[in-house]
Amino acid sequence: MHLVKHHAKRISSIQVDSYQCGCNKIAPYAATNARMRASTLINFFERLLVLVRPLSQSEIPELLALIRAKAEFDDALPSLVTTNESLREALFSERPHAHALVAELDGQLVGMATYYGVFSSFIARPGLWLDDLFVYEAYRGRGVGEALIRALCRVAKSQGCARVDWIVSASNERGKKFYTSIGATIFEKGRLVRLNEARIDELAQIAP
Repeated sequence: MHLVKHHAKRISSIQVDSYQCGCNKIAPYAATNARMRASTLINFFERLLVLVRPLSQSEIPELLALIRAKAEFDDALPSLVTTNESLREALFSERPHAHALVAELDGQLVGMATYYGVFSSFIARPGLWLDDLFVYEAYRGRGVGEALIRALCRVAKSQGCARVDWIVSASNERGKKFYTSIGATIFEKGRLVRLNEARIDELAQIAP
């Protein structure tokens, strides 16, 4: 990555110098254009360097760190009760409840997408539910989120899924803008409905 940035900056410097040799009045505009091209080049190579792959069991602590950061982002840290052990059981048991993709950049895990299978009775087809999508703030805008979504779509296609669904906070304007940019539809009329474990236990009891 450092090598890519070095070459991009070198290209920018060469182009700026060549323009400045021509006309001093044009040079400021030329310099700006050259820097913009260099920035675009860096961004292009950064996107190529994002590696998305399934989580390995040894990386569970790193996944938990990403989940904790997501909980903080959502202002929901008090709700987080996940542990390394519960994650290992959920993701790597004989019958896993969910799966995780991780994004690697600059030699470290910088993003995640956790998901599981669902079914739609309206179309009688399977789908995937994207439970959590998160990228560390320092790595946003570098194609990591899009790389995770694209990898998830390849999983969906391999499993014959007709849909990938998830929710987005009404206040997450940046997230909504990103989802719209990749062609997702946001249904404003929908509302999340949930029964917590206590209510499940109560309602599962046989009526007297």
